[in-house]
Amino acid sequence: MTFKVVSTAAAEGDVKEIVAFVSKQSIAAAARWLFGFEDILKNLSEFPLRFAVISENQSGGVLYRSYLYHSHRIIYRVDETNSSDSFY
Repeated sequence: MTFKVVSTAAAEGDVKEIVAFVSKQSIAAAARWLFGFEDILKNLSEFPLRFAVISENQSGGVLYRSYLYHSHRIIYRVDETNSSDSFY
């Protein structure tokens, strides 16, 4: 089963800022970072439960998971009630 990855506006803004920052040093490095990030999202759509549940925010029964990508932490939750949705 494949899940749909849906991002928040804040997450999209963070990605744009990171790519802009890295591209000041190296456009190639920024492209590698972005392609790698997109691979992580593809991986999440196929295997959303593969990363660890984080302990700091489990209020209301919602479990958040995280993955470290370079120096950035991707935090997301999986909506298992609707098999077409997950988001970071």
